[in-house]
Amino acid sequence: PGLLENLAEVLHSPRASIDVKLYCAATLRRMAEIIRTPMMSQGPLLSALVKAASWTRTSDISEAFDAHADPAENRLAMAEHHGLLNGLAGLAQLSTGGAEADQIRDAALRCIEKLARDEVAQRLLANNVGIMTALTQANSVQTGDDRSPVHAALKNLIA
Repeated sequence: PGLLENLAEVLHSPRASIDVKLYCAATLRRMAEIIRTPMMSQGPLLSALVKAASWTRTSDISEAFDAHADPAENRLAMAEHHGLLNGLAGLAQLSTGGAEADQIRDAALRCIEKLARDEVAQRLLANNVGIMTALTQANSVQTGDDRSPVHAALKNLIA
């Protein structure tokens, strides 16, 4: 396995210390910020993020998804990557964990909104039950300005 996959695997290792896990999560976030389409490392990065999507001790993985969706050219590859939408939906539906869970959920919802800007990706998002459930739940819970990414995503997916 490559570096990115190993970073994700460490997050699930019972032998790794919390400090090592925090470093691995932060490294994945940073890699998501600098890797772009059409770099060969994008596929392994997306696979690593899918594998790491269950990491909820910090918001790093959710923020990695969000950061990687910033460049428009990354969005379709993200939406098409096996398991990515399901992992992202899981983060967007996180219900326990206090302020950290709120940060995780918010970053995941921002990422979904960015992915929904891509016309080709919209169909994939609209057909993903987890994504639509996450948006529906967030729409019913959030108020005011907190709802803007959710509203924007729903508007793009319903249009």
